[in-house]
Amino acid sequence: MDSNLGAVVDGSRDYWRYTDHITNVASRRVVEFDSEHTPCRIHFEELTHLRETVDDPIHDWPYGQIQDQIVAKAHEAGIPVQMVDPRGTSRECRRCGTVADASRDDSEFVCIDRGYQSTQT
Repeated sequence: MDSNLGAVVDGSRDYWRYTDHITNVASRRVVEFDSEHTPCRIHFEELTHLRETVDDPIHDWPYGQIQDQIVAKAHEAGIPVQMVDPRGTSRECRRCGTVADASRDDSEFVCIDRGYQSTQT
């Protein structure tokens, strides 16, 4: 085997091992966070065809991998998981479910019904 090819294979293995570690840590933290805020649920946006529809898709984003890990960990913890249509989710209150254009102002969200506030960072 060419020594350069061996280095590429080793680098690829390291990349996938690192990615697996990071997605496991992140998925565990998501489920732990939800467990601390009961009653809880996890919603995933349906992004199956994202790479076909965006101008500059992120081809190495392990969305499917981290999603699978969160689903498995959430199932073990008894947390429900549901796929949702991404349309309107930035205008939906995560506390009460109210959907309103008036709730969203750039990165600021203030629920028009209950006053819940959040900021995207």
